[in-house]
Amino acid sequence: MDMKTDVIIGASQAGLRCAQLLARAGAEVEVFEHLRGPEEALPRTLIVTPELARFVPLGSDVPVRNTISGFRVRVDGSCSYVPLAQPDFVLERRDLLAWLAGEAERAGAGIHWGVRLLSVGLEDGEFALLFWDRRTGRYIKRMSSVLVAADGAVSTVLRSLECDGRATVPILQARVRRRQGFDPHVVDTWFAPGRTPFFFWQIPDSEETAAVGFVARDPSSGRREFARFLAESGWEVESVEAARVPLYRPFHRPYRRFGKARLYLVGDAAGHVKVTTVGGTVTGLAGAEAAARAILRGTSYSAELSSLRRELNAHYLVRLAMDRFTPGDYRQLLRCLNHRVLALLRDVPRDRFASVFWKTLLAQPALAFLGAKALLRAARDLPRRSSR
Repeated sequence: MDMKTDVIIGASQAGLRCAQLLARAGAEVEVFEHLRGPEEALPRTLIVTPELARFVPLGSDVPVRNTISGFRVRVDGSCSYVPLAQPDFVLERRDLLAWLAGEAERAGAGIHWGVRLLSVGLEDGEFALLFWDRRTGRYIKRMSSVLVAADGAVSTVLRSLECDGRATVPILQARVRRRQGFDPHVVDTWFAPGRTPFFFWQIPDSEETAAVGFVARDPSSGRREFARFLAESGWEVESVEAARVPLYRPFHRPYRRFGKARLYLVGDAAGHVKVTTVGGTVTGLAGAEAAARAILRGTSYSAELSSLRRELNAHYLVRLAMDRFTPGDYRQLLRCLNHRVLALLRDVPRDRFASVFWKTLLAQPALAFLGAKALLRAARDLPRRSSR
């Protein structure tokens, strides 16, 4: 009897974690990645909560570049400080990818580096995948009834199968040298709704350097806005990096069935990103574990994702309101950060925000009023948007 092979497209964090778990359980797994290795991945500074330790041993195996003890939140010259009971960790994405790739290979997964997916089709009830090996110049074909799309926000798998893709936003980030007032263990965030619906950030990754970035509305205006922000702030820029990040939507289906063939979306391809902070490292790994459980047990992927969806839905609800915030709303938000709210934000990592969502509103009822006011403003704008 032939052993069935599960195919994973993309040696992303989520793809490699899924491969590791499937291979560890005895499944035959192949991962196909167009990069020639983790070292070819674009550099990216990541800030992660202590929840990452559920998946990755930080320290000796995955180097920690820096630790963060708190956040300064700034709006129009006003500032509020949010301490952290447990420090956040600053990592380089390539270090994390290298460790995950090693663990997947040690578990028995086969990783094909430098192999680009050209197309996905259906033949005899299975996925027919065509690849091109960049190293040999040869074509490779695989058949599989289980396919995991871990190939990012702009997924070739979804495009080939004519599935709906993810809404994405551009992120711009620069590596900068320290300046006056630089605290190497505090993250700064600036809310400026006239310039971005999200925020600007400064994440120290050493005693001397930091990653400064923001989420843009679109790439062209984003580059101009980012250059303006850097010039105003007076940082000495060493390099600039860019990426596209998906936006989570509650009703997006991360699973497709084509007859007997099953497609699972993980990581950025599934939109498993907290839309409050556009962070997706921990949530992406959690989604990968849910996919592996569903594949191995033959259970519903939606059911396995239930706890992750609760978390992402809480962030989505906050984002719906914050998308309509004015500068005045942000100033009121800072005033709402009383000692009870700060205690909740201090003690509970962002990746477990759903567990304190309602407690936060009870600790400061003015937050519920502020959010409701913004949502009503959004509802009033809907008829004008639909008539354009």
